[in-house]
Amino acid sequence: MDREIERKHPIKKKIARYGVIIAAIIVVLLSIRFCVLRSIKRATVKLEDIQVSAVEHGVMEGSFKAEGKVVPVHVYQIEASVAGKVEMLYHAVGDSVSAGDVILKLSNDDLRLNVLSQETAITEQTNNLNNAIIAGNQSRLTKQLQIEEAKKRLNRAERSYNANTLLWQNEHISQEEYLTSKEEYELAGFSYRARVEEAVSDSLFRDQQIKQLRQSINTIRLGLDQIRAKLNDLEIKAPIDGVITELNVNQGQIVSTGTTLASLEATSAHYIQAQVSQFYLPRLNVGQEARFYAGNEEISLRVDRINPKLTGDYIQVNLMGEIPKSFRSGQFVSVELLSDKRADTLILPQGQYLVDSAERWVFVLDKSGKKASRREVTFGFKNIRDIEVLSGLKAGEKVITSSYKDWLKKDYIIIK
Repeated sequence: MDREIERKHPIKKKIARYGVIIAAIIVVLLSIRFCVLRSIKRATVKLEDIQVSAVEHGVMEGSFKAEGKVVPVHVYQIEASVAGKVEMLYHAVGDSVSAGDVILKLSNDDLRLNVLSQETAITEQTNNLNNAIIAGNQSRLTKQLQIEEAKKRLNRAERSYNANTLLWQNEHISQEEYLTSKEEYELAGFSYRARVEEAVSDSLFRDQQIKQLRQSINTIRLGLDQIRAKLNDLEIKAPIDGVITELNVNQGQIVSTGTTLASLEATSAHYIQAQVSQFYLPRLNVGQEARFYAGNEEISLRVDRINPKLTGDYIQVNLMGEIPKSFRSGQFVSVELLSDKRADTLILPQGQYLVDSAERWVFVLDKSGKKASRREVTFGFKNIRDIEVLSGLKAGEKVITSSYKDWLKKDYIIIK
């Protein structure tokens, strides 16, 4: 009996073969897609190319920023106290000078002539004084001699009068002789008193004359000292140690009294003059602490004065502190004014990463430090240096705090 032979269908075999191939292709494509997607969500960086900061637990200071400039505490405008011609310039703008250094020199011929005239007048008055003293001494001696002679005559007349009085009483002389002696005695007494009074009057006159001459000499000397002081003022000297910031004259220029010749700034003390936005007015007070940084050094300041008037949208604030001597007048600095403090706070330093992530997520390193994963976080209060972490991070965790601009669509970072 014949058996029916089953015919094989080549089409079905082909379909089965193609199905296996297609399935293999799909598996390969899925694997490739997985690898591609995985590479797209991942980035690789070197540790030295990124900045890593730890989440810290501590006190966070509230603060706001203001731009300021260094201003000298003392600024001197040097004015001409006497007119003259600029004879010599000894320094230029930018030179450092010490107190007493001559900056420039003026000349004034009229002052020098006045000095000669006053010195001549003093010489003449001194000669007049000496002559008056000599004449007074001579007059005093003459008056003393005249008084002595008048006194002797008075004594003789008195003796003669006393003797004639006895003789007349005893009728030994005539009444005429008695009266004559009496009149001579009275005349001698009058002459003596007149001489004494004349001597006193002459002495007073001589003393007054000498006094007036001495006063005249003192007045002339005072005027001469003033003129000499003006001559000294022709040398314009630095009143303090400082730097010349302006020099408003040239050699040969004629200047009048009151002309501003130069400006000098003291280098010993400065303060910061800052412009604070009116937005921060409620948080601004006299005595408030502030700071700025000179390299890595923190310089402490305090608000010394707040200008009561706004200029545009800003108010001027003077900040006092120990400004380093390396800072120069007009140099701009960024000042941080401290307003309040928050204790027991999780803190991260501010940076470009916050701008890149819109303050919504960060890359957090794992314990190995070789991988950083993207994590959603919530931030709160911030100052110019730090930002408060409200949720999503723990103290001690490390976060990449450099820019995220190349990783905005990455889920994790491999760190080599």
